[in-house]
Amino acid sequence: MSESFGIGGTLGIDSNEPYYLEILYLLNYPDRAASVFHGWLKSPDLSTQLYGLLGLHELDPTAFRRVAPHYARNLTPIWDTQGCTGWRATVSDIAWKIGTNSYRPWLEQDRKRFRDEGHFIPLTKDTVCFSVGKIGVDQVYTTRYRAFLAALLSDKALEKSTALLASADWIDRLYGLLGLRLTDRAAFSRALPRIQAQCAQVPYQESFLHFARRYAVARMPLMVLLVQLEAGDNEKLVQRDLLRL
Repeated sequence: MSESFGIGGTLGIDSNEPYYLEILYLLNYPDRAASVFHGWLKSPDLSTQLYGLLGLHELDPTAFRRVAPHYARNLTPIWDTQGCTGWRATVSDIAWKIGTNSYRPWLEQDRKRFRDEGHFIPLTKDTVCFSVGKIGVDQVYTTRYRAFLAALLSDKALEKSTALLASADWIDRLYGLLGLRLTDRAAFSRALPRIQAQCAQVPYQESFLHFARRYAVARMPLMVLLVQLEAGDNEKLVQRDLLRL
């Protein structure tokens, strides 16, 4: 039994289950998140499908009721974990618990923890992160953002963004996507689906005002950053910073 479904505590908010972390963030984007959860239902991994089912239950009960019977008949074994306690279960068991709100107390508790505490990485002079906004310009540890801004001002902005997108480093790839969003919207639309199939956590820092209570870098689920890029949430920050260089 290799797959697991973790909610809360050790197997959830402490990041061993990245799809659960993504749910905690994506629930703040209800107008966009439902399509992401529908996409998870198409994954070959049962645990990923169950996270999609959980997300739909929270955002789109009608869609949940439509797809839930498929999982209610599935007796495939899976490891079910709540907090630091786990046991053997089946896909059917977990689908039933989702439908009866058994996981909701954990979900509400962890959403509150994320709002109040965030998911942060201590800053050092060697911190590397995907940074957008005022802090990215002001701090020495976000030199990649400054280099990205300089590339946007060059006559090869599209070429440099495409090169960043080919990097194996997620931070560079996100800057590449952001560059395409700003320079070639059609190329951005073509590149985005290839990235959306991935699951990762990326060190991220926006502007000082965004993290005013905690001057730190957040471990942000990749899907959340892609939702922000697709919606153009970062563009005003970038445009402002271009004027400051």
